[in-house]
Amino acid sequence: MTLGIYRPSSVIIYALLLGSLSIQARSIHRSQNNRLPIVTINWQDKPEKRFQLKSRYLEPYPFFELFNHNYFYENLLPTGPISFRYEPEKSVDNKTLSMLIEDLIEEIKHHKHPYSHFTILRDRNFNYKHLSGLIIARCNDYPFVVKLFIENPETFIRPFRKGFVPACFFFMAGGINRHSLGFTRIQNLKDFKQIINKQERWAQKVAVPRKWFWLPREPQWLTITGKNFKQAKELTSSIPATYCIVADAINIERTMSFLNKHDRKESLRLCNDVKFCIDPHIDNFMIEKGTGKIVLVDTEHFPSMVGLKEVKCVYHSQVAWYIDLSLKCANDMFFRPKP
Repeated sequence: MTLGIYRPSSVIIYALLLGSLSIQARSIHRSQNNRLPIVTINWQDKPEKRFQLKSRYLEPYPFFELFNHNYFYENLLPTGPISFRYEPEKSVDNKTLSMLIEDLIEEIKHHKHPYSHFTILRDRNFNYKHLSGLIIARCNDYPFVVKLFIENPETFIRPFRKGFVPACFFFMAGGINRHSLGFTRIQNLKDFKQIINKQERWAQKVAVPRKWFWLPREPQWLTITGKNFKQAKELTSSIPATYCIVADAINIERTMSFLNKHDRKESLRLCNDVKFCIDPHIDNFMIEKGTGKIVLVDTEHFPSMVGLKEVKCVYHSQVAWYIDLSLKCANDMFFRPKP
């Protein structure tokens, strides 16, 4: 799910990022630009304490258009029994699974480790000091994976505290972050399935896990306010500060490899056929044990991740794709029109 696909050009992007960060510094004698877009974040129930980000890179889409309240609630974890992917005769009820996730969140907040009911699969995008970011964990007792997103008003608008890759997202996609991108995963999963089911090449060759949103028993909400955007005098939105995506755990035979020519060809062909609505990083493609199907486990909307409006051509090699994406990154950092 990371920008690992861009490893051949990561040095270039890193240099561009450092350059962009350096040119953002302003002289103390230079007048402030009051036309720059501004985003302000606060707890919904504590409007008096606010955090603000002002940047010419900000766009309304990541903050005010990605989260759909009705869609989110329509796709929450089912209230009744939830069957297992490989043993449909077995199930776990919502109450039990929710209790385990609530326990995980409490253990993370209190820095208790190892966790009682979960094994961490990935936490490199989580800051334990500030308790913010993304943790991916597998349930020890039931065949489900939980992707846990946590933010607070301050961390939500601190893109350069989250590492190199999230900083690239920020520049390329109008200030987007992983927390916001998580809201695209289920809709994009459904769109992806709809596309491949119409294609004879992939209909019986590709599989995806089921996914649902989950909210804590007593959710906290972030209120986002935007000013100086062209679309309106003031924009507002509210999003959950903590939420999860619960997905089927997949029995994996192996992960596809960049060193394997057939894997590279197959993954790129699939991405071309779905117009790169999925992250092309080859580590996102796995072979399911028993069926031999290609399984995609990360379903973020890739164009939203890197600010792509459309893919204008078919790519026949990863190198060509990496170069184009690097050029886009450079253009977004250095040649964006001033407001």
